[in-house]
Amino acid sequence: MKSSFKAYTKEVNGETTYFVKRFSLYPEYKDVPPVLESLGMHRDFLKACELAEVADEEVIHELMKELRLALVEGKAIPIHQLERERYSKSPAIFRIPQQWLARLGWARI
Repeated sequence: MKSSFKAYTKEVNGETTYFVKRFSLYPEYKDVPPVLESLGMHRDFLKACELAEVADEEVIHELMKELRLALVEGKAIPIHQLERERYSKSPAIFRIPQQWLARLGWARI
């Protein structure tokens, strides 16, 4: 048993929708057509691949080449510095609530 994949686009309600299909092929049997195993349909190509249960990165890149899609690279923004700035501006009473609740006798550490 082998798997085959097909991807295409269609306009649905004025938006481009991606269709990804996964077929099972049985070359050991004569005259057996491909059997549709799963179908993914979504406005996001990667989500359509996920719905069609396509997990192999090489297959996804091949399908993207067929559709002439480019993978967009993103930029990571470190949020640790932002979190530190936010906590440094707040009063100490809000940074560590267990300590001030313990001082008031309302909580046990």
